[in-house]
Amino acid sequence: MPRPPHSDVSVLSPAVAASGRHALDPAASRSDAPGSRPATPASSAIPQLLATKLFVPVSRSAWVARERLDLQLEQGCSGPLTLVCAGAGFGKTTLVADWLRRSKRTAGWYSLDSQDGDSRRFLRYLIAAAQRASAIAADPLLVELAAVASDPDLIAIEFVNAVAELGDPVTIVLDDLHLVEDAAVHRLLAFLIDAAPPNLALIVTSRVEPPLPLPRLRARGLLTEIRAQQLRFTAGETRVFLRTTMGVDVTETALVKLEVRTEGWPVGLQMAALSLRGRDLGTAEAFIDGFAGSNRYVLDYLMDEVLSGLDDEIRRFVLATSILSRLSAPVVNHVAGTQRGQQILEQLENENLFLVPLDDCRQTFRYHHLFGTLLRHELRNTVPAVQVTRLHQLASEALDVAQDYEPAFLHATQADDWDRAETAYLKQHDLRMLQGEIDRINALLRHFPDDEVRRRPALLFKQLCAHDRVRSWGPIDERIEHVRQALRLTPHAQTEAELDAFAAIVRLKNGHVDGMEHALVKAYESCASRSPLMYNMSLMHLSLLYLADDRREQARSVASRAQAVTRALDEPFYGLWGTWWTAVVDLTAGEIDRAAGTLDGLNAELDRLYGEHRPRNTAMAWASYAQVFYERGDLETAGRWIDRALELMDPLQDPANTCGIVTTHAMAEAFRDPLGPGLVTALNYANRVLEQAGMTYFAARLQVLQLRIALSPRSALDPAPLARAWLASPGVRDSTALVFTGVPFPNSRRGSAQLVLARCLARQGALDEATGLAQRCLEQARDAHREPCVVASNLVLAELALQGGHRDAFDAAIREAVQFGQRQRIAGPFFEHGDDLARAAIGLASREGHLAYAQAVERVMTSAPPVDARRAALVAGRRRTAGGTSGRPAEPTAVLSERELEVMHLVAHGLSNAEVGRKLFVAPSTVKKHLEHVYNKLGVRRRTQAVAKAQSLGLLGTPA
Repeated sequence: MPRPPHSDVSVLSPAVAASGRHALDPAASRSDAPGSRPATPASSAIPQLLATKLFVPVSRSAWVARERLDLQLEQGCSGPLTLVCAGAGFGKTTLVADWLRRSKRTAGWYSLDSQDGDSRRFLRYLIAAAQRASAIAADPLLVELAAVASDPDLIAIEFVNAVAELGDPVTIVLDDLHLVEDAAVHRLLAFLIDAAPPNLALIVTSRVEPPLPLPRLRARGLLTEIRAQQLRFTAGETRVFLRTTMGVDVTETALVKLEVRTEGWPVGLQMAALSLRGRDLGTAEAFIDGFAGSNRYVLDYLMDEVLSGLDDEIRRFVLATSILSRLSAPVVNHVAGTQRGQQILEQLENENLFLVPLDDCRQTFRYHHLFGTLLRHELRNTVPAVQVTRLHQLASEALDVAQDYEPAFLHATQADDWDRAETAYLKQHDLRMLQGEIDRINALLRHFPDDEVRRRPALLFKQLCAHDRVRSWGPIDERIEHVRQALRLTPHAQTEAELDAFAAIVRLKNGHVDGMEHALVKAYESCASRSPLMYNMSLMHLSLLYLADDRREQARSVASRAQAVTRALDEPFYGLWGTWWTAVVDLTAGEIDRAAGTLDGLNAELDRLYGEHRPRNTAMAWASYAQVFYERGDLETAGRWIDRALELMDPLQDPANTCGIVTTHAMAEAFRDPLGPGLVTALNYANRVLEQAGMTYFAARLQVLQLRIALSPRSALDPAPLARAWLASPGVRDSTALVFTGVPFPNSRRGSAQLVLARCLARQGALDEATGLAQRCLEQARDAHREPCVVASNLVLAELALQGGHRDAFDAAIREAVQFGQRQRIAGPFFEHGDDLARAAIGLASREGHLAYAQAVERVMTSAPPVDARRAALVAGRRRTAGGTSGRPAEPTAVLSERELEVMHLVAHGLSNAEVGRKLFVAPSTVKKHLEHVYNKLGVRRRTQAVAKAQSLGLLGTPA
């Protein structure tokens, strides 16, 4: 069976689609072509769009002019919605397209189909259509939509704001809305209509009444409606249509009869005119006399009349190709078994046989929806079912060659060809995962009968990946075992390799270290030639395991290999992800300067690709930046980076990455404002996110972090109950488990859990045991050249020496801390200890000429509250518990606006900007602006300070 050599549709990058050029147009690839617009830097990060969905259908120049309806369309553009609603064949699309041509109005066009029942896909094409009609900055919005965890509701808000800021009129046509049944899309469209600025006009065509708030819009005078009654041809329009457009001459009497019989139904008139061609006046009038009945009977009659007038070749062609939603020569040739596909398509168009061109080059077409329905009805009634099934198989083959995998998949399902459907599904799964289209992945998977999924290990595994992406790492062992059982019945080498890799990564994430190196090495070796993504993920986590064992060079080598793999993938963000991971490895290994250099380059590349509209996973790089600045003692800058990370993350969309971010956020809050309510807010938020996600790995990290914070002499948290609970936990004194607990994402302090244990032991009086444990941490850090941990270990040893009265040991520890700390300006760890250690380090560094390092430590201590403040905070807390507060601020409600108070109440409860935006139905950028106003009014610089100040003024209820 011959296979089509290339695609049946044009798939363009958004920059090319926005320029209005077809992929086959030679000028589309020339930057010097007249009217071409250069590709934007972000375009490579945006998923490809089907350009033909954005083309205005080409109308015939001889089509009937309908001035009365043109006037309604023109007037409708002064409001948010014009609805053109009528049954099939009333010329809705033709009316709007012809009006645009005659009025020369610039408008974006979006031809919907049944595959558009996904909020992200709908919004992506809507924004692209707006880009074709205006100067709106669409690429940043499209980039944000491409992120794995993007929120269509928030991006819709940003789109409305972008249109409003543009000011110029923006008209967008949504053609055939009735083909979309998804309630989320309807809800999104209703929001766009309600929130539309004065310069945005939407024109919707639909066969059925759309589920939109039409009565409310109608009552407010915000709706223009063109219904079937207005769309029917008048007697004058019927005359022009038959004689001028269709070239049919009938008597005035016959014309009136035909207008009455069809009730002005445009497609009915068109089909009648086709049957009238070649008849003399006498036979034409006889035909019209017998032309009567309801639409259904007229439809059946005209089907016979039109199809019977076609020669056998054309009849077979239109019936065979009626199953296709888009017609192009390579695909129709394969499906219809001909080499004349292009000539036949041009012939059908020239003969007015209901063919709609989808591009300016007449390379891609579709049948008029009504005509296509009739053809498929005739196909089912006249062609054996086995042959129809074969047509769907041929269509799936052709579309697979064209790399148009979703329709290839859908045709395979209609043929019950589950092997081919599985192949088409697997080909698109990984790319859709990279683009964050998890809902669409699951929607396609539901086409398979349950028993087909259960017996196909590859499908079970992909289902497992999609499930895990939005849920927790922990409770999935049972699902993994289901896939293994399927593999025993139906062996599949690639899936077995992918599953082994996936299971090893899950175990590692849950803190199981033993045997993991062998498992991960085996996993990446097995996936090398089978699954680039799982090969890459195995390498990344193997590098993490090597770091836990202080094999830094091996970890860096593995991370570099993973980076090379990610760069070879089509999705550019994952190449940047690989770069981020090398920075994580360096950061965890204590190479602060090296990690900072990598992150500087990464941030510049992210700016180049995405500008201010970065994908959510960029937050992980920003969290790494926060860690760099913390280690260098710049607590303020570290806090700003982690705030930016929090603004991007969404625990509902991406719990795995959010868990790491909120844990790092809690650390940042502790070290920049240990006495304020922001720390409690951050810890509560982190605990809530971890509880919802069920990720025990991050929960263990957070427990250690809370204790580490409480042990700081500047913190108002009481470490005693936290220490008792932690020390009572099983396995706490297991050094291997503690080592791994100390390798978070991202963290340069691999020994932090062991040092926390040492400080807890000292509080219980086991000073010698504590000193021995801290000394072992120091020796391991020296051997591995982990300078941040060398500094941290020496500071703990100095603290223990002070408790034991060992001055020489104290001096030696401070000297080594300064010796190693000044190399990379590692000053942050001093924040966790008393002033005696910092003063000693500053004096020693100054005497030995390390003035920059002395200043860095001094800056940390200057930004920190004094140690005595902790006692005051604890006393104040006890007083509040015992008797409440004294005094009441004067007129606190005059400080903030009502909306600002709403924002602050939600922020005080630990909600991120994205979560606040969802609750208040505004964009995260709007929340950020509200917070900036609050900062100015309250005289603060951070959200935690704002919460503290608002509470002290009584704005959020009882003053804290």
